[in-house]
Amino acid sequence: MTVLNFRYHVVSLVAVFLALAIGVVLGAGPLQRPIGDTLTGQLSEARNSRDSYKAQVGQLEAKIAGYGKAASALKADVVTGALTGLRVAVVALPGADGADVSAATAILGEAGAEVVAQVNVNPSFTDPATNTYRTTFAGQLRAYLEPKVGAEATTEQIFALALAQVLTSSTENAVTVAAFLEATETPFVSLPQAATGAAHSIVVVGPRSQEDLAAALGNPDAESLKLHSNYLVALASGLGQAGLGGMVLGDASTDASLVTRLRNSGDAVSTLDAVGTDFSTVFTPRVLAASLSSKHGAYGVEASATEGLPLAGALPALPELGASVLSSSTGVQPGASAPAPAPSAQPTGQDAQPSPSTSN
Repeated sequence: MTVLNFRYHVVSLVAVFLALAIGVVLGAGPLQRPIGDTLTGQLSEARNSRDSYKAQVGQLEAKIAGYGKAASALKADVVTGALTGLRVAVVALPGADGADVSAATAILGEAGAEVVAQVNVNPSFTDPATNTYRTTFAGQLRAYLEPKVGAEATTEQIFALALAQVLTSSTENAVTVAAFLEATETPFVSLPQAATGAAHSIVVVGPRSQEDLAAALGNPDAESLKLHSNYLVALASGLGQAGLGGMVLGDASTDASLVTRLRNSGDAVSTLDAVGTDFSTVFTPRVLAASLSSKHGAYGVEASATEGLPLAGALPALPELGASVLSSSTGVQPGASAPAPAPSAQPTGQDAQPSPSTSN
């Protein structure tokens, strides 16, 4: 039996080396040219595709730059006085470029608006890993939302309405909702500077690309990124429709982009693509002004844009609004204690988060 096993191994090794030798001979002989020709052809096709894509990108960048120059030339006519007296909150989604947020804030000011709040939405606001906690939390918020929401309202819709309420209202319920949002150990939102009042409108600034969004979220797996994106679309839609009317500024370069998905949703929210360009910056006040007159549209340079530059028009009557209810700016405390989730509803493991509570 030992001799048989030894012979078996010897035969196996001989067969392996024989196969390698045949492969070397064929590769260096009759198969060399076909294989080489195939690889050379594939490499040539890849290079041609690369050059073609680079040329297309260059053309698009040149086109957008041209639009930007034209927009800059029209800036005085398009921007000046477009939003006089309007109070605006600027909300930055995860992955939004700080330069784009600053540009939006500056152009709104040049148009005569007062930016009363700048809010950064943190990844925890839409984290699918904490869905159990977020669902429980949304159930607490529901009772304080104005107007009341139906039983069919989703967690994401409730969260959007809650953030919109604390930015556009100064009622007692808004104060309570603000306390909820600020009471979590991992904050849902953060304020780079103190808010100074309630806003008539909200301008949402999204990332320049899905890659920027993924990086801001810590490069999650494809399924988690998709869920985050779904939640952010719902959030942006709710904020864009809040108050007297708002808008969403972001990317629409792919089918998965925030603005593209908003446009495909059919929601009545104004959008402007090409975020990060002079074109989008200059036209932000005019698009927002149109939204205030209920003239919603898909503006920009991407294929999903359907509208040209909105016409200038007078703003509707602007109501008087109170101070901001965000405690970081006013120190106001809620008039009612924030209930904690029922013990049976407490999340465990990955979903675990501290219960919201009122801090005095």
